Amino acid sequence: MEETLQTILSQFDGKQEEIIPILQKVQEAYTYLPEDSMNQIARFIRVPASRVFGVATFYAQFRFTPTGMRRRSWKKQRQFWDSKARERPTTWSTRSKRWPASDVVHWLPVRRSTKKCTGT
Repeated sequence: MEETLQTILSQFDGKQEEIIPILQKVQEAYTYLPEDSMNQIARFIRVPASRVFGVATFYAQFRFTPTGMRRRSWKKQRQFWDSKARERPTTWSTRSKRWPASDVVHWLPVRRSTKKCTGT
């Protein structure tokens, strides 16, 4: 863990403007921001640790707890829900002239009125 952080810090000059890029690189390496790493970053940049913690907590992109081993991407979730959308019925049942009962609540077609609302 120490060697990884040292190699990341060796890529930077130690300027205060580099706080965000350093935090991004550390998170990329560890998948989160460990507390001891942020303390070492503060020493490297020569700012108080509260400054580094303040920057890290301000931006939503930084995480402070490790992520799971398997991360589900939004792309896979989108593919899953798109496949479910293809399974919905698209025509009326010829036998009963209604939508299948299991899908009535979720897949009712929305009809839009062409009349204008008069407000009364």
